Amino acid sequence: MKQTTEIKTRKLEIIVKRRENKTNHKKFTSYAVKMKDGKWIDTRFTVDVVDDLKPKSYSYIFVRDDMMNIDKRGTFPKLWIKAVDHVEPIERPLEDLDQYFE
Repeated sequence: MKQTTEIKTRKLEIIVKRRENKTNHKKFTSYAVKMKDGKWIDTRFTVDVVDDLKPKSYSYIFVRDDMMNIDKRGTFPKLWIKAVDHVEPIERPLEDLDQYFE
C-alpha cells in the first residue's frame, strides 16, 4: 500500500519594511517572519515568487513546508521562501514591530 504524506501549509506572520542601504542610500524592502518562540527571523523570497504574491504590508502568508527552509550559514539565520499560496493583510500592532526594527 502507498502511504500518502500530506504536506502541511503554515500560516506565517510577516512584517514588511522599506529601508535604506547605508552605503548607496537606495531604498529596498525587507521582510521578517515571527517564529514559534516570538522572535523575528530575516526572510527572503527566491526569484520564483512573483511580486503579486509578496506581501505589501503587515500580513499572514500561507506557505507549504516544502517551499521554505532556514539558511544558517551566515551570522544570522534567514528564512528562504520559494512559493507563497496566498497573502492575508492584517492590522499592525506597533508595539510588536519595535522588537524587530530599530
